[in-house]
Amino acid sequence: MAAYEELEGKRKDTRIIASGGYTYKLTSIRNNISYLACRESYCSATAKLQNGLLIGKRPHTHEPSPQNELELKARSMMRQRASHESTRLRDIYDRVLDENPPGSLVRCAMALPLLPANLVLQGVEDLANRAAPYANLGINRFFAYLDSTWVRGVGAEQLSVQGQPRRTNNVMESYHAGLLRKFGIAHPDPWKFLSQVPEGLLLPPEAVGEPVPALVATIAAPRGPQELPQLGVEQAAAAVQGGPQEPPLPEAEQAAAAAAVQGGPQELPLPEAEEAAAAAAVPPPPVPS
Repeated sequence: MAAYEELEGKRKDTRIIASGGYTYKLTSIRNNISYLACRESYCSATAKLQNGLLIGKRPHTHEPSPQNELELKARSMMRQRASHESTRLRDIYDRVLDENPPGSLVRCAMALPLLPANLVLQGVEDLANRAAPYANLGINRFFAYLDSTWVRGVGAEQLSVQGQPRRTNNVMESYHAGLLRKFGIAHPDPWKFLSQVPEGLLLPPEAVGEPVPALVATIAAPRGPQELPQLGVEQAAAAVQGGPQEPPLPEAEQAAAAAAVQGGPQELPLPEAEEAAAAAAVPPPPVPS
């Protein structure tokens, strides 16, 4: 027999039984006895609820997980509050975390960089002492990592951001904030973005040579009206009606083509020089005596 706690499942009509780091789901009810099975699909453990007592039948094949049980309790509490309260979901989430001691300690650790450098180590030690009763949840490993990696590895002087205009120790976050201040908007257009390159914002000053400003000036130059090829009336009409059309013929060829359509094949007109030579080669008509 073991103590247990009944939690609300994802659906309103489902129940979860939590006990000692293990969680069970309800499988059936017979003769006022609730039969349970472990929620882990690979575990064959079973139990039953009878007269308010949890009685195990088959043992578990895995270690208990107090952290998983704690998460289920927090979710169940959030669902219950969300169904009865009219406050924002974010406020309900924050209050549940604040009421959860391990969660509140982790949230306090997020504020350590706001302390002066000489108080950062003391703050980590105070939080680690307050987290000692919850060592079974693994929170002690979090504070051991915080102390070895950030306080002693990076250093309290670099971790602390108190009194700095850029209140962040995240390089990428600081760089994004600098870009936002430089551009003035979150998503600048390409021309405004490229205009910052010669100023050394995106490239170091020594890497900015003549080609970069010239390229930016060329790309960012205003575009004037472009001349488009003019189509003839016949071509435009034919293009609207559909299908690619052949280019128009010269005037002489057009006349020959029209004559050919009207009355058989015709010789193409010769250029002026060839016409004169052909006329000279023809003998003059005989003069009547």
